[in-house]
Amino acid sequence: MTDLTKRHLGEFRLHQRLAAHYVNSSGVTVVWRWDVDLLVDSHGNQVHVTYQVHNNADDSVCDAVLSTVEYDDPGCHNATTRCSTWNPR
Repeated sequence: MTDLTKRHLGEFRLHQRLAAHYVNSSGVTVVWRWDVDLLVDSHGNQVHVTYQVHNNADDSVCDAVLSTVEYDDPGCHNATTRCSTWNPR
């Protein structure tokens, strides 16, 4: 993680990322973008992020845009894994 990323995220750390990928004409999987879907601070507070995916006619991913950012679930304090229940207030 770069100093610039640390500065913008504050105490939060990247926890989980989704790979946007495609299979090229040689059959090789190419990752072209990472989407962050979970941020966790040192106290286990979580921020969940989802994306709206736009597909091409062949069902490959064309683009994805931010859909939701949810935080502040008082019952969710896990610094290592995504909480199984999620009830932000």
